[in-house]
Amino acid sequence: MSNKDLRKEQLALLRFEKSLIAAAKDKASGKALDKAPVLAGLAAVSVAAASVADKLGDATPMQFAAGMERASLAASDANAWLTELAMIVSKGHSVIEALAQQGAWPVQTRGVDQDDLGVGSVDQPADRVPCGLGPRGGDGDL
Repeated sequence: MSNKDLRKEQLALLRFEKSLIAAAKDKASGKALDKAPVLAGLAAVSVAAASVADKLGDATPMQFAAGMERASLAASDANAWLTELAMIVSKGHSVIEALAQQGAWPVQTRGVDQDDLGVGSVDQPADRVPCGLGPRGGDGDL
C-alpha cells in the first residue's frame, strides 16, 4: 500500500462535481444539456477511484465509480440523468471520506518535552534594532 494522501483524488472528484453543477445551471437556464464535459470528468473520477481503492485497500470507491458509469449511460431525461449522477457522487464522496477517516494509519507525532524548553538569559545586542522588543529593566525578561 502506498501513500495515503488523497488530495489529488479529491480534486478530481471536486472537478467532476463542478462539471455537474455547471451542467445543471445550464439546464436550469434553458440551455440544452451538454453531456460531454460531464462524461470527460467521469473518466478522471474512475482513475481517481482506482487510486483511492489502492491507497485505502478497499474496493468501495471502485463500486461508486462503476455506479456513476452506469448512471451516465442510462437513457433518461436530462434532469433525471443529472440528479442520479449528483446523488451517486454525493454518496461516494461521503463514503470515501469515511473510509479515509476509519482507516487511520500511524502518524509520526512530535511533542516538546519539558527539558527541550531551555530557559536562558536574554542579552541586549550591541547594535539594537528599535522594534519594541527586547529585555526591559535589565532583568533578562521580555
